[in-house]
Amino acid sequence: MKTVIAYYSYEGHTALVAGELAKLLDADRLRIETQDEKERTGLSKYLWGGKMVFTGKRPPLKPLALDARQYDLIVLGGPIWAGKPAPALLSFVDKAGIKDKKTAFFLCHLGGPGKAAESLSSALALSGTTVVGDIDLKNVTEGSLPALAERLSAWAERLRLVC
Repeated sequence: MKTVIAYYSYEGHTALVAGELAKLLDADRLRIETQDEKERTGLSKYLWGGKMVFTGKRPPLKPLALDARQYDLIVLGGPIWAGKPAPALLSFVDKAGIKDKKTAFFLCHLGGPGKAAESLSSALALSGTTVVGDIDLKNVTEGSLPALAERLSAWAERLRLVC
């Protein structure tokens, strides 16, 4: 099974999980980047991200180096912002040409998951993909990875079985 982990990580938490999953699934990694990669901190970060979520804006992405035809499974990863998937993930679903593929996703958050999984599942279904698994991960940090290792390993094994 040829797999790619396509992830958007604003502060690096999702990138940690993407790295671990890439090892577990022997997968390629693709970082999703927005054209506006300006670093924002504090309140400006929340205002910028919240505005995109609440207005439904999907940011333009840097060119993607992905040929979806090469992969049997595409695993998406990203943070949850205001109870929704980060808008960059939805931009990816719109632009990546992943129709007729098996997909799975993981979402990282500090609060509750909100309706992020429902929202991303719906977007993927509209794009013509089959979602074969999802997992939400709370409070991901470099220090929490050992505690998450068993959950990630079990999830990776379930993905292998359905693909």
